Amino acid sequence: PYRESKVTESQARLAALGIFDFAHLGPTERGGSAGEPGVVPMLATLTEGKPQRYQIGVGYGTEDGPRGSFQWDHLNFAGDGRRMALDSRYSFRLRGAGLEFIEPYFLSNRLSLNARVGAWWTSESTYTSRTIGARFGITFRREWAIPLAIVVTYVAHWGAVTAYLPGRASEAGAWGWGRSGEAV
Repeated sequence: PYRESKVTESQARLAALGIFDFAHLGPTERGGSAGEPGVVPMLATLTEGKPQRYQIGVGYGTEDGPRGSFQWDHLNFAGDGRRMALDSRYSFRLRGAGLEFIEPYFLSNRLSLNARVGAWWTSESTYTSRTIGARFGITFRREWAIPLAIVVTYVAHWGAVTAYLPGRASEAGAWGWGRSGEAV
């Protein structure tokens, strides 16, 4: 049956995708089928926005010195709402880059896939670290008619971290696999 709350929720979900500048759902001017009570034909009015976004930052900090950042997002990479993002930063204390891919409907409309790879170098007064790694996550979504939603996320990550204290000959390194799960 027709419920205004479901129409509003669907409209909000379309807007939250970020790929539309305008999203509106409303009943069509054509009447519905007289034989089906509670059925209202709907019309979606959508205006696609620019799928790519760029952000460039330049600055100076007393601890960082000169710094810069570049971020690129593609909100509809290869269609179907897939997202690809590149994030890079450079300063005297932090430099590196990361690439992220999100598949919103992985194998079904209840699963989504998130994959991220990156490499970061941090230089603090007490230590220096280099981090290279990847993270993969699968999220399961289930919603019921009552206002209850269950989201379960399983994440597997791999990374390599090398850290050392300045002026010391010894280096300490850590490699490993990790996994985690959480339910909300």
